[in-house]
Parts: sequence; structure tokens; C-alpha cells
Amino acid sequence: MFCFPANLRTIRLQYGYYRWRFSGDGLLLQVGKFFEWYQARDQEVAGLLGLKPLRRHRRGARYGFPTHFRDWWALGPVTRTESFGDADP
Repeated sequence: MFCFPANLRTIRLQYGYYRWRFSGDGLLLQVGKFFEWYQARDQEVAGLLGLKPLRRHRRGARYGFPTHFRDWWALGPVTRTESFGDADP
């Protein structure tokens, strides 16, 4: 687990910090029972994973999926036959 500056009180700010801090790396953030991405530049990754944009909600995640789909996600886009989205975190 990494520590972030105390003034980053929302998950979106924390996500932005980690995207900046580890700019050359992929970032998968678990928030409760969801894996989420928060920035427009995550669209390419979401597309590769077969994710559709989420509906607007209070945390502001743009893409995500429930943790109980992690085994499905781990199969990779080549072996998956369905995409999913519009999950309400």
C-alpha cells in the first residue's frame, strides 16, 4: 500500500496523484467492491478490456467493473466474448 498526501481527500484526487506518481505504469484501483478508472486518458485501456463507460455517479469513475468479475477480466480480451458496463458502483 502506498501513502498519499493528506490533502487528497477524495478518491478522484488520490487516483490522479497515483496516475501522476506512476505515470508510466498501468493503474488498477479497487474501491470497495469495484475496480475503477477515473480519467479520460483511461479510455484506451478500457477499450482494450472491453469496458463501456459508466453512468455518472458521485465518485466520478469513468470505467469500472465489480470485483466479482475479476476472474472474467483476468482471462484477457482475446478469450472473453462479452463486454460489460453501466454497472452502478
